[in-house]
Amino acid sequence: MNTEHQFPHAPSIADHGLIGNCRTAALVSSRGEITWLCAPHFDSPFLFARLLDRSSGGSWDLQPVEAFRSNHEYLPGTNVLATTYTCDAGRVRVLNFMDVTPEGSGTEPRPGALYRIVQGLEGSVTMRSRCMPRPQNGSLVPEFHLNGTEARFGHFRCQRHHPGRLMLKRRRSTTR
Repeated sequence: MNTEHQFPHAPSIADHGLIGNCRTAALVSSRGEITWLCAPHFDSPFLFARLLDRSSGGSWDLQPVEAFRSNHEYLPGTNVLATTYTCDAGRVRVLNFMDVTPEGSGTEPRPGALYRIVQGLEGSVTMRSRCMPRPQNGSLVPEFHLNGTEARFGHFRCQRHHPGRLMLKRRRSTTR
């Protein structure tokens, strides 16, 4: 699906892709917003529910700082959702997927582990990641604790593996 973004209103359900791990699933808009996630299981309270409540439902946004066009598609034979952003500065692709390590495999499964990998395709694009979870079905705005390359609240961890800065602003984790 191709989309050009100015963000006048919420993305439609048709503008989302679904990623999951057989225990839970997340909805990812072509804007780079995770607008729905219950973790670590389908019947768990939600962490992100912007799909239902745009102002206080919470989300995890990962997108270029400047205006962009985007499209997303699944990598062939996988449940990896690839979102490609095109802007004046260049092109990047974000791979969105969840840990599907099976129980009993000898490797400890990480239920609810969600990965977002940014790949530069051309040019130099500045990206922004804003993680704004709203646990306890939206009734809690968590206070993050910063520790080097990660921001934590409770068992939730947002970790970065790039040279950018991780900042805490108004009870959300932001990195550039």
